[in-house]
Amino acid sequence: MHTKLTVRVEVRSVANAKRFAAEHGTTLSALVDAFLRRLPVEHGNVAGMAVEDVPVLHRLTGILDSTTSIEDYHRHLVAKYES
Repeated sequence: MHTKLTVRVEVRSVANAKRFAAEHGTTLSALVDAFLRRLPVEHGNVAGMAVEDVPVLHRLTGILDSTTSIEDYHRHLVAKYES
């Protein structure tokens, strides 16, 4: 569901954001939505957010082989901390 939002923003900021959006194949609305979704859901918590919505996790994405599963990671932790 979408809703309309009115905000006051400096003209230069809007121009920069529109240019950024165009360069990245998106819209200003999508940029604002992405920013708002990155705000913590609960105070000090990022519960319920996707990996791409948490900058530090997004930077780590791709480090592991794409076939690595969460179960592989759990096995790794068990082996690491039980020995």
